Amino acid sequence: MRLSKPHLTVPQKQRILEFSSWILSVGNGELGTPDIDDPTNTRWVHILDRFCIPDNENGLANLISFIYLHETLQKPTASELQQKAIVCPKNDAVDSINKLVVDMVEGSVITYSSSDSATPHGNDGGESEMLYPAEYLNTLNYPGLPPHLLELKIGIPAILLRNINIAGAYATALE
Repeated sequence: MRLSKPHLTVPQKQRILEFSSWILSVGNGELGTPDIDDPTNTRWVHILDRFCIPDNENGLANLISFIYLHETLQKPTASELQQKAIVCPKNDAVDSINKLVVDMVEGSVITYSSSDSATPHGNDGGESEMLYPAEYLNTLNYPGLPPHLLELKIGIPAILLRNINIAGAYATALE
């Protein structure tokens, strides 16, 4: 991924160049100490403080502001949004970032709620519905599924993913 920002000063450009060289060295396996358990595939890399966003109450907001400029969030265009992303290793981080982005975008929130229900199997006589009431199902938050309450605003950056049945598609192609 490549980030570009207009109107950078010479020191800012130098810092970006330094970071780019450092991240390439990490990717090429030139930096870091091998992991004792898996020395050929894993390395421990110390991230220098100057490459980190401070871990404080404004850390995530600063990251979002760095990636999505204020103008981009207020008047987004498809071409600008296609060049920007925040990659997260965990769903909790995604949820925190999404909430902050929604708060940063002007406009009113539109809340969409899921329609959860337990589907009876066989002759359970409705026991599934008693064991798994909708109130309980609404509290579950699984990877790959949207939350029960999805809050959006007009113009907010969003990625829509669709699950594709690769095995089914492959089998159909062979027929």
